[in-house]
Amino acid sequence: MLAAYSPEASRDILIALAAIILLAFVLVSIGVILYRMTTKRGAGDPFTLIELRRMRREGKITEQEFEQAKSAIIVRGRAQLDKDQSTCEPESPSDKSTGPADNKSDHSDNGRIS
Repeated sequence: MLAAYSPEASRDILIALAAIILLAFVLVSIGVILYRMTTKRGAGDPFTLIELRRMRREGKITEQEFEQAKSAIIVRGRAQLDKDQSTCEPESPSDKSTGPADNKSDHSDNGRIS
C-alpha cells in the first residue's frame, strides 16, 4: 500500500505512525503510573507479597515471619474480596419495583407489550 506513494510520502506516513504508537505507549504508561499511585493499600497492609518475598530472599525476615505475614495478607485480601462481592450483588427479583415502568417489558400476553 505504501508503494503507491512517493518515497517521501511513505517516510512521512511511517514517521506519523511511529509517533502515534509512541504517544499511545506514553499515555498508557502514564495511566498505569497514575493508577498505581492512586490505588491505596489498606491501613493494615504494610507490605505487599512481592516485598515480603524480597525481604525473605535478602534475609531481612525469617521463613516463619514470611509465612505469618503472607497468611495475614491472604486473610485480609479474602475479607476485602468478600466485602466487595457483597456490595456488588444484584438485586433479587422480589426487590424490584412493580410500578408502571416495569410493565413495558411485560411479555406475558404472547409477546405484545401492554
